[in-house]
Amino acid sequence: MRDHDALIALVESRVRAPLAWGTHDCVAFAAACAQAQTGRDFHALMGCTWRTARGAHRLLRARGGLEAATDSVLTRVAPALAHRGDVGLVEIEGRASLVVIEGD
Repeated sequence: MRDHDALIALVESRVRAPLAWGTHDCVAFAAACAQAQTGRDFHALMGCTWRTARGAHRLLRARGGLEAATDSVLTRVAPALAHRGDVGLVEIEGRASLVVIEGD
């Protein structure tokens, strides 16, 4: 069961937050959204211990990349089956990023 009210509250609280590696980057945000809905600490499961872009790239490369790191803690679904609150992996300007599905 997912808590969509908690997801909306988290998104609203962070909508204007600046990028902060390890605490408010795409991985940390997606993990926080997943935790708000489920109570599971995905941030810790992914081992997000970086504080810089370089640290993030190094740690994720050691885990096989962002896609492999994400697959290690979340279950894939087909894009057509994604629901509000699901985490998605997209490519933006040649770089992989995590996003959170919000809305229909």
